[in-house]
Amino acid sequence: MAGKVSSDLGSATAAVSQFNTGKFSSQHFSLRESNISGMKSAEKISNSIIGDLSKLERGIKKQADKFPKLAAAIEARDKQDAASLANKSWGL
Repeated sequence: MAGKVSSDLGSATAAVSQFNTGKFSSQHFSLRESNISGMKSAEKISNSIIGDLSKLERGIKKQADKFPKLAAAIEARDKQDAASLANKSWGL
């Protein structure tokens, strides 16, 4: 996985904003003219998979939305630690 680990709010917000939902929910397969049972079964399975992918995507988005809040807390802690180190009051 290429990428930089960052604890700042801007990076977290930018990463989460690139995550789009709704791509799967608008898709639906239909074989109007086929009377082959295997093709009809494949159509049902495909539509079921799309529903499952849509649920998965919503779950991932819900978790991803938590990262900016976590990044803000970490960023605030890091700033406090930096200030404590600058004042030489850290851990003493």
